Amino acid sequence: MFKRVGLFLLTNLGIMIVIGIVVNVFGLNRFLNENGLNLVSLFVFSLVVGFTGSIISLLMSKQMAKMAVGARVITNPANQEEFWLLETVARLSQKAGIKIPEVSRYREYRADEAGAYLSGKENMIAALQALARSKEEPHLPEQTKAFGINGKGLMKLFSTHPSLEERIEKLKRPQ
Repeated sequence: MFKRVGLFLLTNLGIMIVIGIVVNVFGLNRFLNENGLNLVSLFVFSLVVGFTGSIISLLMSKQMAKMAVGARVITNPANQEEFWLLETVARLSQKAGIKIPEVSRYREYRADEAGAYLSGKENMIAALQALARSKEEPHLPEQTKAFGINGKGLMKLFSTHPSLEERIEKLKRPQ
């Protein structure tokens, strides 16, 4: 936050310095003084107008960008594709160190814990093991199929969900 405010202030200060240099290099300050305009007052007025315009622009830009492309913020996924997208963004932002609201791939672990609580830990582990034995790949929409990776090694960086083995191991660990 402070970095953005600092850059905002430095940018506007830089603009004022450039205007001052241009006015002096082209001799506009003499013209302004001859016509009764005070250069300092003009700079202060320009600064106020510039800062106000910049702030209005910054406050509107996010909403305008969302409206321009028809985007919306997904807080509660309505379908599997939205859930996948939300989980992927959360995982990648977590790896990048970007803080976001608590929505992440760890929902999978929380869901497993809830299943273990409701049906018993051993039953939940058995259900996950049955899924692991199944050779059928999970269905993803065609547009997102290439991103549905559940791998090992470097491919794990791109996985959309924890592996079934990881989920089973987490359930086996004492709490």
